[in-house]
Amino acid sequence: MMLTLASLFTELCRDPADALLLSRLYKLCEQNAPELRAYYVHDDATCREALTALFARPATALRSLIPLAEAQVRTRHRLDDETPIDARLLAALADDPLCQLLLSESLNMQVRFERFYTGLRRACLHGLPVTIAAQPLMAALALQAWINEYLWEEKPDETAEVEAQSKAIAAAIASGDLTEATLPILRWAMYRPLGALPAAEWLATRPSAAIPQVLRLLWQRTLLAPRQEAALRAALPTCGQITDVTSRAVQAQYEENPYPRWLRLSGAPRSVLECNRAYDASFAWPATFREPLQILVAGCGTGQHPLRIAVANPDAEVLAVDLSAAALAYAQRMARELSIDNIRFLQADLLHLPASGQRFHHIDCAGVLHHMRDQQAAWQSVTAALHPGGTLRVGVYSKVARLPVTHLRTRITREGVPTTAAAMRAFRAQLLREPESAAIIGPLRGDLFSLSMFRDLLFHVHEHHYTLTELEQHATACGLRLLGYQLPPRLRRHATLPAGPPTFVQWRMLEMAYTGSMGMFFCTLFRPKSGDRPLQSESQVRRVASVKRESLACASG
Repeated sequence: MMLTLASLFTELCRDPADALLLSRLYKLCEQNAPELRAYYVHDDATCREALTALFARPATALRSLIPLAEAQVRTRHRLDDETPIDARLLAALADDPLCQLLLSESLNMQVRFERFYTGLRRACLHGLPVTIAAQPLMAALALQAWINEYLWEEKPDETAEVEAQSKAIAAAIASGDLTEATLPILRWAMYRPLGALPAAEWLATRPSAAIPQVLRLLWQRTLLAPRQEAALRAALPTCGQITDVTSRAVQAQYEENPYPRWLRLSGAPRSVLECNRAYDASFAWPATFREPLQILVAGCGTGQHPLRIAVANPDAEVLAVDLSAAALAYAQRMARELSIDNIRFLQADLLHLPASGQRFHHIDCAGVLHHMRDQQAAWQSVTAALHPGGTLRVGVYSKVARLPVTHLRTRITREGVPTTAAAMRAFRAQLLREPESAAIIGPLRGDLFSLSMFRDLLFHVHEHHYTLTELEQHATACGLRLLGYQLPPRLRRHATLPAGPPTFVQWRMLEMAYTGSMGMFFCTLFRPKSGDRPLQSESQVRRVASVKRESLACASG
């Protein structure tokens, strides 16, 4: 019997680990189901309880649930960016575990919430008396600041007050009383990581039992985890020296700002074979392929994507490669925390892949090729590492969709904005205040809410934007064929898809019909086996047909 939505929430309160119930809730949230709409405008105790249980469970993927949780917190406390922050509201939020979990376990991506939270943070720093009961809320704000990499706007008086906290912390620690240091540590941590404290070394050597409970998660994430990553970084295997000028510049950016900072794997992953068969139901690996499947994730960043691939393909061996040792160390730490052991990490330039002699049955290369100087060399390098009969998933930026980014980068160059954290934070705050910038940054909202995301969006050291024709030309030059292309969910819901096997011509027609809807071009290509008919691009096919028609016309004349 189909559960009502109210019954679904009741059952999830009892068992938040029930995969079938959770799958149904994900689907309802992703489809914006009509029966959910009431929960976006009215708070509901059972819904809140279910969401609280789900957010508190580390294995829960949260992305689909965040808008619903935000709506429940917003409607319960009547929050917006102009809500007055007083002692009554502070006490109510301190008594709301869902609000605290929303802050500590997910990245806020709503401007109106950010404005409210920055006001709340300021009030907790100086302005409102803070009780012991409010300290977990301050810790949640501090964890949110760590997740967004301290991107929120900070006023000069806040900076001065935060710096003053380090003296209070040092004095309390000198007395040997960490409990006395708790409040100044929380005030500091809402703006800075614990690792930046003068007393960081001393704090890092304390046993867990000596750390007050309210500080423990902050202590683990912002002090201990970076130290674990430093140790992992020192032991990372490498392949060749990174000598390409552009590769070195890109590496330097991601060493400073590993991208992105994440806490949980998201979504229900599908195996590579399932993904390929979604394009062609008859797809099969060549009989010559032997298990385990060898998968390369080229440009793996901080590891969220390759770890999802490793989970979805448990019998495969996954190699995750990136330029940045800082990003790889973060990825390796998360792999250990999640007990994912069918993955290895390697620091290398994609240009060096052929020299390694390794070959892969599937390569995932999303968000990478467009950051390389020599596009042809990059494509050839990746293709050379692919077994004949193997597949290559590519994701590159659309030239049309990135026009707002091009516009803003021109402005950044004109105004001479440097890539310091303070300058980028100030430029972002300026953009969010300007009414005339609202239309430009509207399509980019998803990348505005953490420092590494914002830098990657607007301050990247090198980025090439693609047309579909250029993507086809590179694929064809490397002897690759189109297996299928991926459309954004909103476009899939509205577009009328052409019949027959996918082609670049069909894809271009959709792009023209829905201009700018594809922020990135995602497709899967395959490398024909030896003996397969050589690939011709669609433009070559048309030219051959034209020559044949002209020849027939001459013969008949």
